[in-house]
Amino acid sequence: MALTERELHSAQELIKGNFLLSMESTDNHMTRLAKNEICFRDHVSTEEVIRQIDAVTSEDIRSLAAEIFNPSTIGVAAIGRVSEKDLTLDILKC
Repeated sequence: MALTERELHSAQELIKGNFLLSMESTDNHMTRLAKNEICFRDHVSTEEVIRQIDAVTSEDIRSLAAEIFNPSTIGVAAIGRVSEKDLTLDILKC
């Protein structure tokens, strides 16, 4: 299944909107500043965050999805009566 440019743009706009709305909260704003200091030892501006969101491409998402959903790196845990056939990774095959 391919990610269309329209879907990508829509997702980017949603993320940017949520991010900017979260900055309305003093608590969220201060938490973000603290995380920037702890994780990056620097201030990452709102403009830089927006620029980075806009820079994400469909290929970036496909590449990350292939890395995350690689059947050779997925672990499965089950509790209860589960047969081996119930634990297949066929859902990851396209």
